[in-house]
Amino acid sequence: MAETVNTLVKIRNAEREGVNEFLQERFAEVFSKVRAKQKDATRTNYSGGSIIRPWGFKAVSTVQSSSDDALIVKLWGRPKFQLMGYVAMLLMIGGFLCLVVNPIEYWFCAVLIVFFYIALISERKSTAKKINQLMEEVKIRFS
Repeated sequence: MAETVNTLVKIRNAEREGVNEFLQERFAEVFSKVRAKQKDATRTNYSGGSIIRPWGFKAVSTVQSSSDDALIVKLWGRPKFQLMGYVAMLLMIGGFLCLVVNPIEYWFCAVLIVFFYIALISERKSTAKKINQLMEEVKIRFS
């Protein structure tokens, strides 16, 4: 299961559009490709990532008005499996099938499976860390 990162920030003296623009710029700087969809006046969905990396990201930001003339930004994000991740999984399945058919001749497939698994897990942790870093930057920038 992918790690979900959550943030809640109360902002004074800021505009909703400025907060959304800052979030989109930061996502674009951290990840190579970002798509933003405005669901309604308060909610924006972000997704993206590189085609050559197995994990992308999916994030949702909600900017709501508070009673004391401030904005409350709720932001959550998580890593999302990309196309390259599915290709790596297919290679792992193929390696496993070769290993089952003839383990003596295809011993290197076991090594391939282990390397792909380690790479997928470390890439997921790296993506979650990038999302967490971005959330911390939002806290620092707007608090």
